[in-house]
Amino acid sequence: MKNTNITLIGMPSAGKTYLGKRLAGKFGKTWVDLDTASYHSIIQVGGTEKEFMKAEEKVLLSATGKNCLFTCGGSSIYSKQGMEHLENISLILYLKLPLEVIKKRLGDFSNRGVIKADKLTLSELYAERCPLYEKYCDLTFSFNKDSAEEQFLQLCRFVQDVLC
Repeated sequence: MKNTNITLIGMPSAGKTYLGKRLAGKFGKTWVDLDTASYHSIIQVGGTEKEFMKAEEKVLLSATGKNCLFTCGGSSIYSKQGMEHLENISLILYLKLPLEVIKKRLGDFSNRGVIKADKLTLSELYAERCPLYEKYCDLTFSFNKDSAEEQFLQLCRFVQDVLC
């Protein structure tokens, strides 16, 4: 079952949702947006960052299915249980981009609902999260300054070669 599902992780604005939707469509996978599910879960209860992270973990733990492409929020890696669950049911791909590309894409991240945005600079958040993404991924895709289309083509080649 592990090789039938794919999970994309990475920093906010790394392209997880955009690339996930496109990959799912191209390879006939069911796209499951765990980030939006987490967001809607916390909106229902309203709350703090801690409550969001608990809701996010619950969503990660509820992920199931075969032939799915899961996209996670950037903070998903703070949930050890959630990430271990995703490791058990999917191949986890880390979409890594340089900090300067994330800064350009993300802009003012304090208004985006990024976990720990009120406590850390984007550089500090990047430094804190990158080792966690690497810890939980099966494979890292370092894109440098590639366009979204180039990123998509690289991921397509991988999925085609490894999973099809």
